[in-house]
Amino acid sequence: MVSFKQIAKINALFWLGWTFLYAAIVKFQVAEIPNYWIALINSLTNVLPLFLLSLLVWPLCKQLDWRSMSVWSTGILHFFLANIYTILWQLASFGTLYLIMGNSLFSIMDVRTIAGWQYPQGLLIYLMVAGIYYTLLFYYEVKERELRESRLLLSLRESEWKALKAQINPHFLFNALNSVSALISQDSNKAREMLVKLSTLLRRALSENPLQTTQLENELSFTHHYLELEKIRLGDRLTYSENISPDLQQAQVPVMLLQPLIENAIKHGINPVSSGGFLEITIEKNGELLKAISETARRIILLKRTQVPD
Repeated sequence: MVSFKQIAKINALFWLGWTFLYAAIVKFQVAEIPNYWIALINSLTNVLPLFLLSLLVWPLCKQLDWRSMSVWSTGILHFFLANIYTILWQLASFGTLYLIMGNSLFSIMDVRTIAGWQYPQGLLIYLMVAGIYYTLLFYYEVKERELRESRLLLSLRESEWKALKAQINPHFLFNALNSVSALISQDSNKAREMLVKLSTLLRRALSENPLQTTQLENELSFTHHYLELEKIRLGDRLTYSENISPDLQQAQVPVMLLQPLIENAIKHGINPVSSGGFLEITIEKNGELLKAISETARRIILLKRTQVPD
């Protein structure tokens, strides 16, 4: 948001330039003024009140939101304020000149005539100042909204990335890459196959929005890629089966719901056992909900408890 200090600086530059221009206009129009310096003093008595009054308009424009009022209410209110602005300007201007020049002011200037043609000027000056202020307020509001939206988008991307990191365990990635490294010298074809499946898995994970849902058959397709990749890594140590009703294939489920569940079953139930184990994936309907069960054979769990310390 633009600060009051910036508004004061803009006003000072504008009204300083207008001071010298207005002095030249006064000298040209009023023949009784003998030289430019007298006209410059007269210009200062006119412009300095305008500068100070224009600074007072800024907080008024910030408080009076034209979007929260009707067109008629806004017009009437600002017309009233424009008249007050003009009256205060003329009182300050002619009052200062009278203090400097005394009664001689009336012999040099036709005060009534000058006040008459200055009055519409004051109204226009107020409307110009208020219009510029509202334009600045609108401009900076748009900029701040764009900044908030960009920050929100960045936060959303960061949240998506954190969700992705939580869904694809780095431990699994490291294991997969280590397996590829070991297979390169032993079986280059298997290593190549593993890399292709790993790239497919990661491409799918990066393209999915973790805040959306997908059909169960799509989620199972992703899970199959993961299991095939683990199958290459673990070989005969991993066998698995599925127990899923065909009428559940179109059910909507959260993205990447099954992969972390299956990964934990492999990590804690099969990896620690040298002979490997059997993984069963069961998805069944429980009322309006789906219940996914991923478990290893009971003998593998027992072996883990007896052979691998906690």
